[in-house]
Amino acid sequence: MDYYEALRFMGLEEGATEDEIKLAYREMSQILHPDRFEGNKKLQERATEQFKQLGEARDTLLSRKGRRTAGSAGAARGGFTGSTHAAGSQVSALNARLFAIASARSGVVAYKDNAEDKLRKGLLIAGIALVVGLLIGRRLKYAIPVGILLFIIGAVMATQAGGDISAYNKQLAILDRERQECQDALDALLG
Repeated sequence: MDYYEALRFMGLEEGATEDEIKLAYREMSQILHPDRFEGNKKLQERATEQFKQLGEARDTLLSRKGRRTAGSAGAARGGFTGSTHAAGSQVSALNARLFAIASARSGVVAYKDNAEDKLRKGLLIAGIALVVGLLIGRRLKYAIPVGILLFIIGAVMATQAGGDISAYNKQLAILDRERQECQDALDALLG
């Protein structure tokens, strides 16, 4: 990951100070940490990958030679010092957090879409098995047992997918609440 990709990933601007980088890392790690997704293996794997990218982005930005300190960055930007600089750091951190929330949300939405497809397939399999069992069950010796088996497979798929969808909806609600809190804090700062 190069310097500019790392800046974009963390939602920072060029010339971000070490303090801004560390703050953005802490904020994003709270959102992307794999332990938040303990109940869902797929989301945990995706979060693990994004968490690794976050660490790589932080390391890239912190290892950049010639990085400004908080004081020299403020002077170079036209005298940002004290509370003005702190507000700028908070805005950068909130922007980084919003980016992380959007990234996590897009992953959850993708998994939810997959679960909805699985639900439809499960219901379709169960429905077809039921119809086939009723229509040709008496004519073919093994149609009823095969139909029952397919019905059970479809019902199990649909039930599992329904549980996954419920978990994804809960995670989306949490992310939406965090996004709103972050946006409200950003609006208050920029107010």
